[in-house]
Formats: sequence, structure tokens, C-alpha cells
Amino acid sequence: MKLNKLLFFILIFLGFSKVLAATDCTQVTQIPQIECEALITLYNNTNGQGWNVSAGWNTNNTPCNWFRVFCVNNHVSRISLTFNKLVGLIPAELGNLGNLRELYLEHNQLNGSIPVELGNLSNLQELDLSRNQLSGLIPSELGNLSNLRGLYLFSNQLSGLIPPDLGNLSNLQWLYLSGNQLSGLVPVKLGSLSNLQEFYLSNNQLNGPIPMELGNLSNLQWLALDNNQLSGSIPAELGNLSSLEKLFLDNNRLSNLIPTELSNLSNLQELDLSDNWLNGSIPVELSNLGNLQRLDLNDNQLSSSIPKELGNLSSLRRLNLDNNQLSDSIPKELGNLSNLQELYLDNNRLSNSIPVELGNLNNLQWFNLANNRLSGLIPVELGNLSNLKVLDLNNNQFCGSIPFSLINLSKLWYLNLENNGLDITSLDSELETFLSDLLIAIWKSQDPSICLASLATLATFEAISNSKKVSLKWRTLFEDKNAGYFIWRGQPNNSQCTSNPENYHDIVLIGFEASKSNGFSGTTYLYQDHTVKPKTTYCYLLEDRDFGGNSTFHWDSIVSVTTN
Repeated sequence: MKLNKLLFFILIFLGFSKVLAATDCTQVTQIPQIECEALITLYNNTNGQGWNVSAGWNTNNTPCNWFRVFCVNNHVSRISLTFNKLVGLIPAELGNLGNLRELYLEHNQLNGSIPVELGNLSNLQELDLSRNQLSGLIPSELGNLSNLRGLYLFSNQLSGLIPPDLGNLSNLQWLYLSGNQLSGLVPVKLGSLSNLQEFYLSNNQLNGPIPMELGNLSNLQWLALDNNQLSGSIPAELGNLSSLEKLFLDNNRLSNLIPTELSNLSNLQELDLSDNWLNGSIPVELSNLGNLQRLDLNDNQLSSSIPKELGNLSSLRRLNLDNNQLSDSIPKELGNLSNLQELYLDNNRLSNSIPVELGNLNNLQWFNLANNRLSGLIPVELGNLSNLKVLDLNNNQFCGSIPFSLINLSKLWYLNLENNGLDITSLDSELETFLSDLLIAIWKSQDPSICLASLATLATFEAISNSKKVSLKWRTLFEDKNAGYFIWRGQPNNSQCTSNPENYHDIVLIGFEASKSNGFSGTTYLYQDHTVKPKTTYCYLLEDRDFGGNSTFHWDSIVSVTTN
């Protein structure tokens, strides 16, 4: 009995000895002692006992068999401890792993600074320290890693300047520094990274201009500089990035015009220039981006009309132009965007009616035209948008009835029609039930005086030059107590027609067309101007008048034409 108890305690002691046994790096034969000691220091510095998985670490003398340690030719070649609850500092001793090719420590709770000694890892190809709590500067010594292909330091608390030395990494293909507190300028030297494919500096505090030298990165596919404080113009040289698929420059302080050279980016799929200070017109040339799926130009100071050529972007799924100063009509050509799922044109100065062609957008889910100057009837064709979830036409000048066809929108959950002049006094009961059953429907707040204030609502107004005359054609959506149309013509002092009479000379009244219809049914009018000179630019303006002499000038519908 006593012998059995003695054997029992011996076995327990041997078991505890095995559990408590630590690695003796002097006895390790798989790798050099200095590499073994670097691994042990990593384990001790980062609370190895608290890791999610630590199988083998510091329990035996075969480190090449430890969890996520890989060896080649008797040297540590790879360490991958991602998402493993490492806490503490990255030890400087990792710089002794001279044959290390890959170091993955992302998604942990590492803090402190990045050791400058990592710059000694001359064979390193991948360094991922992302999604930790690292702080301090990015060591300039990382610029010594001549074999590095991927550098991932995003989602930390790194601060200070981006070291220009990173421009020495001639083999670098992936550079991710986003989601830190980096400041200062984007180093010009980064334009030397000729093999770079993905470049992320977003969500920092970078300022100053975008270096035009970035246009030298001929292999670049993704460029993200968004959510910084970058200023100045968008460099035209970015149009040289022939391999670029994604360009994010949003949420900065960029100003001036959108460079037409961006239209050379034939592989571009996503372009986001939103939340800047860009002005001028939307370049017609952007319609050349045949692979574009997403175009965000919202929250700028863009003016003039929406180019009808955007209707050529057959791959487009999202078009966001809201919160600008865009004017004139919505181009009917946007109805050609058969893949479009999101269309945001709200908070502009758009006028006239909604083109019925927009009812062809069968894939549209989000449609916002709120806070414009749109008028006329809401097209019944919008009832064809079977995938529509959100429709916002708030704060315009729509008249007539709410289309009964809206009951076909089975996926609709948000509808806002308030602050218009719609007639809801004799609403169809079935349509009213449909509106009441929507999750969010705002439509009972209307102002009928909006419709009474205008004698006529234009759907279209166009001018065509042929031979020695100009043919004018306009179509109305709404007329009420309208006597007819006076036709005015002027010559612009510069190349553009504006709503300011001071910008014209030789303003003349050339004719009158009596109203053919009063009510909500549209009518087409034709007029020919035979008093024009060749090779001259004219601007035409319609004025409607009632029988009491009251009138409305349709400044939002001025048309321009240059004679042959």
C-alpha cells in the first residue's frame, strides 16, 4: 500500500515537472540559439500564457514545431500569430531573426512603438502589425527592408511623419498605413515605388498637396487618400495610372476643377471625390470610364448641368451628385443606366420635370431628388421601379396627383413627397392604403400654392440649328391660366448662357406662341427663328404670361445653340 502511494506521488511529480519544463535554448538544435531566444522573448513580452493558442511555446526544445512557427533550412522563416491575444511590447530581439520572411502579428493588443531593429530583417517580405495599439513613429529603418513586398501598419495609433525612406522599398506591392494619426505631407519619394499595387493612407491627418509624382506608379490598382486634410488641386498626372481600379480622395480639402485626365483611367471601377471643395462642371470626359461602377462627387461646389453623357456609363451601380450647385434638367440619358442601384441628386438646383426614362432603371433601389426645383407631374413610369426601397422627392414643386402606379412598388419602405403642390384631396382609397402601410411615408404635407404660382411647367426646351434658321421646340407638363409664351433671344458675353441678364448683349423679343392647353396634359410647341446670323451663339429664354399681364421667366431652362 505504501509502495503504491509512493509510485503515485512520483508520477504526479514527473507530470508537474513536464508541465513546468521550459525551453533551454542552449540545447535547441533546430535553429540557432539567438533565434530561439528571440522567440522566448516574444512569448514572455506578450503574455504567452494568456494567448488563445500557445501549443509548444516554451515547453520543449523543438521551436520549429511550436504553434505558427515555421522553419526553413534550420532558421525561423515565418511567424504567424494573428488574432491570438498577444498583449504588450514587440521585442527588439525579433531583429535577430535574420532569415525571417514573414511576420504576422495583426489583430492583437500590442502597444508601444515599432522596434527600429525590425529594419535589420533584410530577408523580410511581409510585415503585418495592423489592428493593434501601436504608437509612436514609423521607424525610418523600415526603409532598409529591400525585399519587402507588403507593409501593413493600419489601424494603430502611429503618429508623426511618414518616413520618406519607405520610398526605397523598390519591391513593395502593398502599403497600408491608414487608420492612424500620421501627419505632415505625403512624401514625394513614395512616387518611386514602381511595383506598388495598393496604397492606403486614408483616415490620418495628412495635409498639403497630393504629390504629382504618384502619377508614376504605373502598376497601382488601389489608391486611397481619403479622410485627411489634403488640399490643392487633384494632380492631372493621376490620369497616368492606367492600371488603377479604385481611387478614393474623399473627405479632404481639395479644390478647383476635376481634371479631365481622370477619364484616361480605363480600368477604374470606383471614383470617390466627395466632401471636398471642388468646383466647376462635371467633366463630360468621365463618360469614357466604361468600367466605372461607383461615382461619388457629392458634397462639393460643382455647378452647371449634369452631363447627359453620363448615361453612357453602362456599368454604373451608384451615382451620387447630391449637395452641389447643379442646375438645369435631369438628363433623360440617365435612364440608360440599367445597372444603377443608387441615384442621389438631392440638394441641388435641378429644375423641370423628372424624365420618364428614369422609369427604365429596373435595378434602382435608392432614389433621392429632394430639395431641388423640380416641377410638373410625378411620372407614372416610376411605378416600374420594382426594386425601389427608398424614394425621396421632398421639397420640390410637383403638381397633380400622386401616381396610382406607386402601388406596384412592393419593396418600397420609405417615401417622402412632402413640401410639394400635389393634390391629395381625392386620393384613391387603394393608393392611400398602400401609402399608409409603408414603414415610413411622409406625403400629407402639401402646398397647393406652389402650383398656382407658376403659369407653366416645362418638360423640355431645345434649340436646333439647321440651314439659316434655329428651330425651337418645347413641351409642357402643366399649364394653368396661361395666355402664351414670349420668346427672347440674346447673345452671351462669353461662351455660356446664364440666368443673369447682364451677361448678354443684343437681347431681343423675337416672337409669341399662344397657349394651346391649360391643365395637366402636356403640349408640344414649335417655333422657328429665321433672323439669325451664321456661326453665332444664341441663348433662348421663354416667358409665359397670363391674361392679366403676370409672367414667369424660365431662367432654369435657357437653351444655347451655335448656328451653322
